[in-house]
Amino acid sequence: MKTIYRSFAEIDQQLKILRLQRQINKESLILHLQGAKSNLYPRKTIGILTFLIPKIIIPMIKKKRLSKIQEIDN
Repeated sequence: MKTIYRSFAEIDQQLKILRLQRQINKESLILHLQGAKSNLYPRKTIGILTFLIPKIIIPMIKKKRLSKIQEIDN
């Protein structure tokens, strides 16, 4: 859909809006990157691991060992 401008003032207004939108998008990207960086800090990683180890990793290890024991018995 083409936009038809009737004056230079309309063009200038649209350009100003586009510049502001670009600034908003840039700031939003910066905030998202900062959030991603903070999630990668060791303290957060350790917190995630302390959740994963007892809930997921240990049961996986138990399951593997039980399956190996059952293979040996057969």
